[in-house]
Amino acid sequence: MRILCLHGRGTNVEVIQMLGVATHIPNGCTFDFHEGSLSCPPAPEIAGMPGVSSQQKFLSYFDLSSSRSCEGALKGIEDHVSKSGPFDALMAFSEGAAVASTFILSEGLKGLSPFKMAIFFCGGVPADPVALQRGEVHLLALGENETYSIKIPTVHVYGAKDPRMDEFGIGLSSICQDNLKTEIIHGGGHEIPGRKMDGIVSRVLSAIREARGKGVSS
Repeated sequence: MRILCLHGRGTNVEVIQMLGVATHIPNGCTFDFHEGSLSCPPAPEIAGMPGVSSQQKFLSYFDLSSSRSCEGALKGIEDHVSKSGPFDALMAFSEGAAVASTFILSEGLKGLSPFKMAIFFCGGVPADPVALQRGEVHLLALGENETYSIKIPTVHVYGAKDPRMDEFGIGLSSICQDNLKTEIIHGGGHEIPGRKMDGIVSRVLSAIREARGKGVSS
């Protein structure tokens, strides 16, 4: 299984690898990383993290105040998938999940499904892809969406102590099809659960295997 992986705002490929994203992937899977192109300050959650240096470049995928920037982020994923795909699955954290889920919705409007399944860690809510085409950035916040649905198997992992859990977890999950999604809530915050949460890691692995089976049969 080939997996396209996107990081969160204020991190990069190196950081998300250090956060232990590979811990959650069954044996035999391979990663391909798509990195953001905009520089930004480091995320607060990685301050003081071993292996993280102030000399690193911290990245973001889009400027939320600009519809052109958001459309550029979607084009970046489209180009990456076209050049390096196909991919069986998507794995994304925080802002990476927001732009990736927007891409999934946008491709769905064309009758396309670029991934068989998706795994979202503290997933940010997507933007309305039709509004983006009009030059407007409108996030599909919790309770505000009656139009869109992500119709592939999804796994949603988020922390009960994340103060923005509605925006980074529940909101994205609410847009995904009920019979194809699994939600796993851990006791941490805005993070990818590491080996210190072995029980959670095991549940995530089990959910991914189940979602993979649904994705193959759908």
